Amino acid sequence: MLAISCHRSRSGKPGNHGCSKVHTRVPEVKGMKPKEERKNLHNDPDFAKKSLFGTTANAGVMTMAYVNQMIEACFPAESFYNGGTLTYKGINPFRDGDVVVFFRRGRR
Repeated sequence: MLAISCHRSRSGKPGNHGCSKVHTRVPEVKGMKPKEERKNLHNDPDFAKKSLFGTTANAGVMTMAYVNQMIEACFPAESFYNGGTLTYKGINPFRDGDVVVFFRRGRR
């Protein structure tokens, strides 16, 4: 069984969890509206204040993209030959200033 865990830290020190990476910028995507026109709870603090989070928060799809990168970086391709599952529960959003550390747990 393979599992991916994610821990949040506000200390800025990810620690030594084997395979870890911290992403600090989101690339621009071709075809997107100019940044000043894309206002939502992910990038507009005034808009986000009215949301259930009360502040800007990451998009769950972006979190899963990071998880996918970590899976590809941390595990050999043979790990996926017999299938498997991945469960993601976004209990708390990642917020500006959070350091996100992904690490693997399980058999290598």
